Amino acid sequence: MTTLAGRRREALTESKAALIRLSEEQASALNKLGSQLASDKHWWGQSESDERGSVISCRPESSGFWSVRVDNAIGLIAVGDLQITVEPKIPIEHLLFLFSVSGRIPRVQPQTGELGVGVSLFAVIARWFVIAVEALFRRDIIRDYREEEDILSTVQGRIHVVPTARRVLTGHSDAMCTYEDYSFDTPINRILRGAGEIIARTSLAGDETRRRARGIVARLQDAGPLQPTDLLIEIDRRSGYYRDSLCWAREILLARGRSLATGSLSSWTFLIRTPEAVEAALRQLMAGQLGKKRVPDAGRRRHLKGSSLTFTPDIVIDEGVAVADVKYKIRSDDWQRGDLYQIIAFSAIFQSRFAAIIDFCSEMAQSPATVQVNELQIRRVAWPSIAELRPQLAADVFLNRVNQWVSSISEMEASAHSA
Repeated sequence: MTTLAGRRREALTESKAALIRLSEEQASALNKLGSQLASDKHWWGQSESDERGSVISCRPESSGFWSVRVDNAIGLIAVGDLQITVEPKIPIEHLLFLFSVSGRIPRVQPQTGELGVGVSLFAVIARWFVIAVEALFRRDIIRDYREEEDILSTVQGRIHVVPTARRVLTGHSDAMCTYEDYSFDTPINRILRGAGEIIARTSLAGDETRRRARGIVARLQDAGPLQPTDLLIEIDRRSGYYRDSLCWAREILLARGRSLATGSLSSWTFLIRTPEAVEAALRQLMAGQLGKKRVPDAGRRRHLKGSSLTFTPDIVIDEGVAVADVKYKIRSDDWQRGDLYQIIAFSAIFQSRFAAIIDFCSEMAQSPATVQVNELQIRRVAWPSIAELRPQLAADVFLNRVNQWVSSISEMEASAHSA
C-alpha cells in the first residue's frame, strides 16, 4: 500500500481476494459498482444472457479490513480517497500481447516503464489513445453525408410539400426540406469524441493526457454526442487509418468509468474483461498454426437434442475430431473436477475422442499426463506465463505444445484406421 497526493493506493490480482482496509461506505460503493457492471450487457457481451452476481465483491473480515475480489477483469477502481489497481493473473506484457492478437487492442511495442508500479492501466490506455488520435489528425478527419430535415430559406434536396404549403399560406417564404449534409458528425468521430471526453474529465488520466484529450474534443466539436448504435460501426477501406484510434476508443467506452454517488462518497471504475479476449487470441493463434479450416471461428455451437441447451467449446478441431476449452487461470498440479466435467460434456456433444484443457502455467514444466475417460483422451496444454519470457517466445512454446498434441491425434487416428 502506498499513498500519493492524498490518495491511498492498493493493488490486487484479478479473481484473487485481498484484504484491504475500507470504510463501510467504501465497501457499499464497491459492491454497488460490481452489481452495476454485472447487469451491463455491453460489458459482458451481448450474447451473454445468464444472470451474474457482482463483479466486485467485498466481505467484512476484522478490524476494518474487507476481503475484496474482482472477477476476471483488470483496470482501476477509485472510491473516495482510495485507488485500487487490479492487475492481471498473468504478466501484463503477455496479456497485452494476447489482447493484440485477438484484435481487442492495437499491437504496441513493449513499454514496461509505462506500466510500472503505481501506474494504472487506464492512464496508459488513455495515453495510447491520445497518441493514436493525434497521429490520425495529421492525416485528416473523415466527413460523410447524413440526412437532415430543416426549414430553409433556400431550397435544398427534397421539399416537404404539405408543411411548406402551410408555411407559405401563413406568410412565410421558407421551405421544409430534407437534404444531405456533408458533415464531421459521423459514428466513428462520435466514438473518438466520446472517449476523449471521458479522459478529459478523469483526473486519474494525468494532467498532460487530460490536456491533450481536451484538444481532441475541441477538434471534434462538430461531432455530436455518442449514439447507442455507434459502437457497432465497422472499419472499411476509406476509414482504415482510424483502426488503432477506434480500438483504443472502444476499450475506453466499453470499460468506461461507471460512477456512483453513495452519500458524500464518489466512486468510479474502469475495468476490462479478460477471458473473452484471451480465448479469442488463443483460438486465432491455433488457427494460424493449423489453418482456419481446421480451427474455424464459426460453427462451434451445437444443440443438445430434446432440449434448448447449446454447447460451445472455445476451440473445435477438424469438425469435432478434437475439442478444447480455454481456462484463463494458472493451473494447479492436479486436474480440477469442474474443468473435467465441462470438457467431457463438450466431447460427448461433438462425439470427440480427443480433448484438451488449455490453461496457463508459471513454469516451463511439461503438462501432466493425459487422462482417459472411457474412449476419450484429455490432455492439458499450457501457455507459459513467465514474466522473464517474451510474449512471442511464450506463444512459440504454446504452439509447439499444440503441434505435439495434434500430431499425436493424427498418429492415433492413422493407427486406428490401419488396424
